[in-house]
Amino acid sequence: MSSAGVVVVNVDGSLVQHPLTCLGSFNREEEGWRRDNDWVWRRDGEEDEDILWMVDEEEKKKGNSFLVNLEERTGGGIFTCHSLDRTLLKNTTVLVKHMDEQKRILEGSTTTGYMKCSTRNYQGEFHCSWKFTTKRVGNVMSVRVARGLSDAENISCSVDASGQQWTCSSSSGQSDIMCSVNSSGLGVSCVDRQYCPYAEETDRITLTIYMRTNYLLEEYSQRFYLSEIVKPDKVSINKVNSSTIEWTCPVSWNSPISYFPLSFQVKEIKGREHKNGCTCDSPCTKVHTTKSSQWSVKAKVMVCVRAQDALCDSHWSDWTEYRHNNKRNKRGKQEKKKEQKLKYESLAALRYRYVDIMKALTKIVLLSGKKDERDDAAAQKKKMVLENVNVVSKMLQAKDAEQHRAVSLLKDMIEVLSRIQQDFEKAKVTAKTLADKWGAQNAFEDTRRRKARHHFD
Repeated sequence: MSSAGVVVVNVDGSLVQHPLTCLGSFNREEEGWRRDNDWVWRRDGEEDEDILWMVDEEEKKKGNSFLVNLEERTGGGIFTCHSLDRTLLKNTTVLVKHMDEQKRILEGSTTTGYMKCSTRNYQGEFHCSWKFTTKRVGNVMSVRVARGLSDAENISCSVDASGQQWTCSSSSGQSDIMCSVNSSGLGVSCVDRQYCPYAEETDRITLTIYMRTNYLLEEYSQRFYLSEIVKPDKVSINKVNSSTIEWTCPVSWNSPISYFPLSFQVKEIKGREHKNGCTCDSPCTKVHTTKSSQWSVKAKVMVCVRAQDALCDSHWSDWTEYRHNNKRNKRGKQEKKKEQKLKYESLAALRYRYVDIMKALTKIVLLSGKKDERDDAAAQKKKMVLENVNVVSKMLQAKDAEQHRAVSLLKDMIEVLSRIQQDFEKAKVTAKTLADKWGAQNAFEDTRRRKARHHFD
């Protein structure tokens, strides 16, 4: 039968010796204990040669007690004691908790802090995150959290089977907070189950994270009110009319807004500074603070809006950007250019297959047994002859007409009309031949001359 445990030893840089016992308890102050060397302590008359100590699976000494030497960041490990037949009796993991603030596993300092905590509203939920240094990466070994210093000392924490969700409650029942470690290992999400958003916070929350890397343990703590770390989500901006916009509070923000008011900052960015977005802080920008939710906008001016709790000096939300008409105009120009390009490509295709298309339409007019098909083909033939002139005419009348494209279309139109003129006699002979072959009329019908009616007085 074996038992396992974890021992954390504080080390400040000097040599620290910590005793371990395999069977029973160890107390060096008791009479009869002596140390044979740097590793083994024995009681007089009890050699305990039947117990074998191993460190990280390497055999070290025999005896019931073992003295661990810890210095700087070294000395930790897994210490096991066995019977002579190598049956495991006890397993102890020794971790070194170094007090040096200069060599930490997380980015930051004692001045700026190692964790960043925030909450979106006053619902009792909050999130704290951190970043590892490039040299070392660790994992969360334990979490302790409580509201108030007195409860922090009398807190009892438990962890679920996954080892990722911690629940800490005080004996007084005033503190009950649950925290879950994120899957990335770079933060914790917590909820204060005793929190009331309509009551004033009288005590700060104390969050302590124990971070382990190999056999080193580091402690990080953060104390805060929720009102100190609240950061609203981004506002939503809508267009009222051509000169006015309005924004609404984030959906996640508490209500009613009269009890949880927000103040807003509006930044106006002119000219070429648009490319830098809402982060631009050049002299061309103006920042206004208001409690209103409407704003007048001007052409070619980008507007950015963010929110803050009006009753405390907490974090501002991220900026929400609004560009007045710019995006729509740009999209309209792109669509117009695309449409013109498609028209030009269609005309170019028609130019190269014009004769084939006309032959196909003629065949339908002469051979189809359906009157609707014959009428549609005849109308299409007439339209195709005039379409080249019509398209070029419309393009030349447009305000944004491009000269090089107009010249190209004019050349194509002239070429098509010249081909029709040159092939007219040939087409006329072919038509008469087909008419004779099919027994149809081979001459154009003479139309009756219109006669104007004259009235005599």
